[in-house]
Amino acid sequence: MWKRVFASVAVMVLGTAGLSSLEAQVTRVSENDQSFMAKAAEGGAAEVELGRLAAARAVNPVVRQFGQRMVVEHGAANAQLEALAATKGVDLPKEPGPQHRTTYDRLAALHGQEFDSAYMLDMVQDHDKDVLEFERASTAIRDPGVKAWVVQTLPTLREHQRIARQLSAVMAQRAPGPVVGTSPSALPATVLYVPSRTVGRWCAGTWDSGVGTNFGTCSR
Repeated sequence: MWKRVFASVAVMVLGTAGLSSLEAQVTRVSENDQSFMAKAAEGGAAEVELGRLAAARAVNPVVRQFGQRMVVEHGAANAQLEALAATKGVDLPKEPGPQHRTTYDRLAALHGQEFDSAYMLDMVQDHDKDVLEFERASTAIRDPGVKAWVVQTLPTLREHQRIARQLSAVMAQRAPGPVVGTSPSALPATVLYVPSRTVGRWCAGTWDSGVGTNFGTCSR
């Protein structure tokens, strides 16, 4: 009888240990994955702060609209990453790193068209790096949840990259036509999807030659 009791207890202990091991495998995030998440969180926070600066400082309405778009869309992606990290017990930075602070201070010292050109050039450089890093991460990340977030976010980064390149080229007079007269297709409507809900829904891109798009008034 005692042998049967001990055997039952052993089975229960081993079963619990096996369950704990399985849970650890499900929730554990590798150091490389955590490093990418931390870097993405810092970069996303920087894009939001720089976007706020551009929305308040830029003299060109299209640049202001682009800055506001960075606030909304990077803010939404950051919130998704933070929520994902919380489920895995990963603590992410909430503020931009020192390198991003240096960039912010440099841009904050500029005014007028000089600021607009410098900001858009910085957005090109930032998103060139971001797209490359996210493309690498889409195959290198091991955690399924983090990889899904990377794959979901990558198209938005590519769209930011495309728009930033276009606007930067126009302001550098490498493309014809004034920025204010740019086609509304330069700032297309974007929707970020997450399971069971939609974040950062934009309007359909209503265009008026006097005021530009209506992105700034869309629901978030």
